[in-house]
Amino acid sequence: MRRQLQSEIGKNELEDKIVQLEQRKQKLKEERIDLLNQENSLDKKIKKRNQIKEQKEKRKLNLLNIKDSIQNHFLKLFSQN
Repeated sequence: MRRQLQSEIGKNELEDKIVQLEQRKQKLKEERIDLLNQENSLDKKIKKRNQIKEQKEKRKLNLLNIKDSIQNHFLKLFSQN
């Protein structure tokens, strides 16, 4: 009788431990998903930031080209006179 009771207590403790481990496993899965979502969000922000930097560089180059073009145009005008 005593062995059976101890065996039953041991089974209950094991079942409780299994439930705790399953809950922990589920919590870790949820945390992993959250971290993956955060990583994805950061990747998108970095990509957007890099696109903005590229656009700024392109605008800057375009403005420099326009400036050079205007300077060349005036140089031609003044050199003709």
